Amino acid sequence: QRLGHSYTSAAVLVMTAGIPYFFTKMGAKLLGAVQMKNRQDAFKSAKNLLVERITVGRATRLVNCDVYYPPLSSSGEKKAKVGFVFYPGALVDRTAYSPVATMLSDRGIMVVVANLGPTRVLFNVYNYNLREKIMRMINDALFLGGNGIWEVDEWSIGGHSMGCFAAITAVAQEMSSTVKKVVLYGTGSYPDKTYSDCPPLRDAAGVNALVINGSEDLIATSTILAGPRKEKIFQENMPPPLPANTTASASGDRGYTVRKTIVGGNHAGCAAYGPQ
Repeated sequence: QRLGHSYTSAAVLVMTAGIPYFFTKMGAKLLGAVQMKNRQDAFKSAKNLLVERITVGRATRLVNCDVYYPPLSSSGEKKAKVGFVFYPGALVDRTAYSPVATMLSDRGIMVVVANLGPTRVLFNVYNYNLREKIMRMINDALFLGGNGIWEVDEWSIGGHSMGCFAAITAVAQEMSSTVKKVVLYGTGSYPDKTYSDCPPLRDAAGVNALVINGSEDLIATSTILAGPRKEKIFQENMPPPLPANTTASASGDRGYTVRKTIVGGNHAGCAAYGPQ
């Protein structure tokens, strides 16, 4: 009887121990299904633009990123003064950024838009080596996709919405010695511990930040993603505001933050995809 009772207890223990695993696995599948369902696809015009740029040799699609190349110099040199690594917003197709990437590349900037895989989201970077991923994208852009070897004088990093967290973390953690400019669109909060172990960006010497938000951005200004408390944390961790009548280039070794508001702009305004 005791032996039978032991077997029964053991069976119950095994079954109940498997319940958390079962629900965790089912929850992961459900979360994945929700993510896939809510992905933001690029407009057809953005897809056509990327194809057009690839056709004329001004863009390429690589495994890790899309690259938009500036025009060749008058002497035929493959050289850009600035390179810009850009992390898309959560669930947004990277192709949706082709219009703004094209405009920037036409102004002499090499734009590298990260590929975040089929889920199109980076919930945290604890298992994602930011520096390694960024350096790999830069290497691919310079050596693999531009019909020859390109040169870039300096690199900056930016992002849209949740992609801003990747940009901030990369520079604040370990890339501030080589990357001195951060460009953020559609954000009102700083990466917290659920995303990364991110030190204050204001402690990174000489790093300047440009923060661009639309006046009608209801996501960046929502109480979930922003609000007074998160805005306070954001300001405390970002470089201080640029003093009046001062330019960032003349500010010396200390970094500053410049904030711009696009009147009438919304959260999806820097890309070509549906409303959020």
